[in-house]
Amino acid sequence: MSHSPRRTALAFVLLTQLAGAVAAQHAQVSALAVDPLDPRRVWVCNRDNDSVSRIDTLTGAVVQIAVGVSPRSLAVTPDGGRVLVANQRGNVPLEVNFVTPFSGNEMRGTVSVIDTATNGLLTELVDVGTEPYGLAIAPNERWFAVSGFRSGTIKFY
Repeated sequence: MSHSPRRTALAFVLLTQLAGAVAAQHAQVSALAVDPLDPRRVWVCNRDNDSVSRIDTLTGAVVQIAVGVSPRSLAVTPDGGRVLVANQRGNVPLEVNFVTPFSGNEMRGTVSVIDTATNGLLTELVDVGTEPYGLAIAPNERWFAVSGFRSGTIKFY
């Protein structure tokens, strides 16, 4: 079966465009992120102990920062000054679910904001949707978006 050169070129262009879209889609939704200003500094979600680690790949030094329950993904601001962390369960412990009744005070998803200069938690955003999953930060850092997996929402801040 032979293909025309035009059809082959069109297929190549489409595949290239799709590959770029797929790469861009996952550029900021990750459990691991590299600081854009210091590539030896890597940030990682620790789902098992509700924390984020900052790893210095040159020295091996690790700093652990407590965040919400089940951190799912994170994103570093373009200036490297902040790390945003989507905490899938917010403040709901893993053993609490629909079988073990909720108290009504649960936040079923939060976003932690970390100051990279101090490695301290600046704030915890609570109205982010149920089970936040993805984060995207605008290149100018004026806003960011968070997707709520269970709520089917995208919220802008």
